[in-house]
Amino acid sequence: MQKPNIVLILTDDQGYWSLGSYGNKEVISPNLDRLAAEGIKFDNCYCTSPVCSPARASIMTGKMPSQHGVLDWLGGGAIDKKECRDLKINHKKSWIYLADQSQNREEIPEDEEITFEKTATYQRYMNFERGDIDFLEGQKTFAEILKDNGYSCGLSGKWHLGSARYPHKGFDFWEPIIKGGTNYRLGTFFKDGKPVIKEGYVTDLITDEALRFISETDSEQPFFLSVNYNAPHDPWMREDQPEELLKLYEECEFSSYPDEPDNPTQVAKRTRPKSPEQLREFRQVYYACITGMDRGVGRIVERLEQDGKLDNTIIIFTADNGMNMGHHGIWGKGNGTFPINMYETSVKVPCIVYGKRFTGRTGDCRTLISHYDLFPTILELAGISEEEISEYMKELPGTSILPVIDGSKEEIREDVVVYDEYGPTRMVRTKEYKLIYRTPFGPHELYDLKKDPDERVNEIKNPEYQKVKEMLYQKLTGWFERYTVEKYDGRKYPVDGDGQMERLENYGTDKTVFKSF
Repeated sequence: MQKPNIVLILTDDQGYWSLGSYGNKEVISPNLDRLAAEGIKFDNCYCTSPVCSPARASIMTGKMPSQHGVLDWLGGGAIDKKECRDLKINHKKSWIYLADQSQNREEIPEDEEITFEKTATYQRYMNFERGDIDFLEGQKTFAEILKDNGYSCGLSGKWHLGSARYPHKGFDFWEPIIKGGTNYRLGTFFKDGKPVIKEGYVTDLITDEALRFISETDSEQPFFLSVNYNAPHDPWMREDQPEELLKLYEECEFSSYPDEPDNPTQVAKRTRPKSPEQLREFRQVYYACITGMDRGVGRIVERLEQDGKLDNTIIIFTADNGMNMGHHGIWGKGNGTFPINMYETSVKVPCIVYGKRFTGRTGDCRTLISHYDLFPTILELAGISEEEISEYMKELPGTSILPVIDGSKEEIREDVVVYDEYGPTRMVRTKEYKLIYRTPFGPHELYDLKKDPDERVNEIKNPEYQKVKEMLYQKLTGWFERYTVEKYDGRKYPVDGDGQMERLENYGTDKTVFKSF
């Protein structure tokens, strides 16, 4: 059988609750809903860390953060700030995103000259940009393995694993965003190793490059394509969104969003919207971003069909981490609070697998899977030999989900458990319970998910749950003991959600590895 093409579509900060196929009656996502209806929708898919860079590194390497050493989102290592100073923008009146916690805005006059530094998302972190850093140096990615097995590999969009200046090992086609995010109307990209500004709706620009890769790839050669949208990540500003997307939600009541007071058990690191008008704007733009991304997915499927490649293409759709848009009284993901949170809305993500070659199963699947399962799954889909996959998986925690996809199994592992981590905060989840353990002092949390699916009652001190707590703690410690690399052990570092600037090997030197503001 001919090797299949594989398209991995990865969104940014998208909660599982934000698609029509996952029960949201307000968001408009017809293309993804179609893929879910004709493919397999996983109701319980989990990221490895509820923030972008560690989660993305885990997808690429199959490792947990405490194995690959990316413990927080990366605020450095993308570019030298001196290189940006002479980069000018052909500016048309827009809002410039100043990425502070309050999302302040600054209106720029039509005739003012704008520099890259003034527009770059996370500009407060530009001082930590001291040149290119490869945070996956020494790590084997599935793209390298696919390349070695005859695949042409391409990426369009967000990388956020250090420097994206030149193609990472395994990739032939490379059209990346420079840093972790960008303004939706003034996209910051690398082109042939040079920083450039692209005007236009960034979601569409990412889709355009994905379409170019699809059409330019030899039909006789299998391909892997990673389409990494920055949507629906902030900034959530009306001025940066196409009017036709905003109009879709002009009359929306937004009843699918929760309306909860600030979480009393944790300190919010990101403030909630400051007015009813801003609250509505954030909600409207978040959904508009998703619909714009869904429109891009539809264009990708259409191009695959036009080029005669859809029948032999497997599409995997997921998000890097979840998102709270008022859920639990939080605005943000895992680092939206301190201590870092592991609510389902932060760690559970949508996951849809579509492929015409799968006839054994369609519809919903409730088994627990993790992003660390994607590495062996992609290798198996690509026809890599069982012996070769076994060799790669000796030190990796994942299990291929292909037996569930093709309908030959209901579960992929005997112990149906998934794990998550963010620095010193670790989580173990079974089908019934979740334990969150923060080394060394806590606070710790235990939830009975059958009785309390919304995680409202912490049972950690309830005498009736002490045996459950002990059982889960043993699972948690034993599993991480097996897979943690000592020098990358997240429990040893001051990870608080404000970003990682350097490789962990530089911790204890004169370089700033973690920075709090």
